[in-house]
Amino acid sequence: MLTGLLLGAGILLCPLATAVTGWGSPLRALAGLLIFGGWMLVLAAFDAGPGDVKLAAGIGWWLAWMSWWVFLAGVAAALLGMAATLMANRWFRDRPRSPLGPGIVAGLLIGVLATAWLN
Repeated sequence: MLTGLLLGAGILLCPLATAVTGWGSPLRALAGLLIFGGWMLVLAAFDAGPGDVKLAAGIGWWLAWMSWWVFLAGVAAALLGMAATLMANRWFRDRPRSPLGPGIVAGLLIGVLATAWLN
């Protein structure tokens, strides 16, 4: 439910914020949603669940709305975080499936920090 709210808030608030401030791009945000959400949809065939797909789509929207650099930094960090989670759970805990949400949220935080660093 929270992942849907994240995406819905982005779809409603980002175009409004762009109209008021002139900052950000809803069209770029849509591309980010399709890229990161689509990638997670492909991974859903192997290890990701529907919540991970919705979370990635929402985070892709928010990160790409800010800038392409923020999107790239956030998605790269999310992919590394997800890989680390998968490896740790499979090697150390002998579990075939892993929660990917923490790695995806870490990517959002690193992407937002990249915004502060780039500006």
